[in-house]
Amino acid sequence: MSRKVSPWRHNLKVGDLVSMRSGHMAIVTKVSGYSEQAWDSEPLPPPRVEIFYCDDATKGSCSAWRVERVLNASR
Repeated sequence: MSRKVSPWRHNLKVGDLVSMRSGHMAIVTKVSGYSEQAWDSEPLPPPRVEIFYCDDATKGSCSAWRVERVLNASR
């Protein structure tokens, strides 16, 4: 599956409020190494992120590809 190049995903920072592809809002709590998945259109795969879902106060971890957009940057 081809994915668009998304360099902004490589600039996610702890504290960013993001909208997920699932429709939920979350806060990034950790940005770690790159995902192990193969990415055919990006020079580097997006990093893995740990997130705190605002909807139900649960924690999660996923590829940054699942982040749809940054709603409010922590910078």
